[in-house]
Amino acid sequence: MALSRVGIFLGFVDVKKKSWRMDRHNGRSKVYEEEKKILNLKGGISMIWFFLAVFALLAGMALPTQFSINAVLRSQVVSPYLASLISFFIGTFVLLVVTLTLDKGLKIHKELFQQPWWIWTGGVLGAFYVLATIVLIPKLGAANTIAYILAGQIFMSIVIDHFGLIHVPVHEISLPRIGGAILIAAGVILVQKF
Repeated sequence: MALSRVGIFLGFVDVKKKSWRMDRHNGRSKVYEEEKKILNLKGGISMIWFFLAVFALLAGMALPTQFSINAVLRSQVVSPYLASLISFFIGTFVLLVVTLTLDKGLKIHKELFQQPWWIWTGGVLGAFYVLATIVLIPKLGAANTIAYILAGQIFMSIVIDHFGLIHVPVHEISLPRIGGAILIAAGVILVQKF
């Protein structure tokens, strides 16, 4: 949703509103459109994929930079917890400005509070992630920390996809996916050794 908002903001994508709610019959999350969805890719499919690829690369480049900045912040405030709190506070402020700008206000519907309890745990996991990187970067270095995080992400992504956890569409484990995971693991070993 945020990515589509960025696409709309930059003029690549036009999307009409849609709302999410839980289908109580089968426990799967489904999209119920308020209006017929119109997806208009200006410049064709290759333009939007190029934009998404660049966006993903920038996000990937931002992570080790953020980790290193947070590690320096920790050395200044001494506490990894305070450094995490400062990082989250600034991030929350930035997201508030972005939400108010792109969404034109805070729109929270009562259906949100009828969703499963675990939808609120994303912030807890985010806090764990940021805290872990602040603790690990000074001890392991940026490359090793990112390598282990990447290996963990690939492993958990495959498990989530295979079992369709957290309402993700099932994408069963296959030999090519296992091969990709092995290559990631080999990369982690190479980064650690050299």
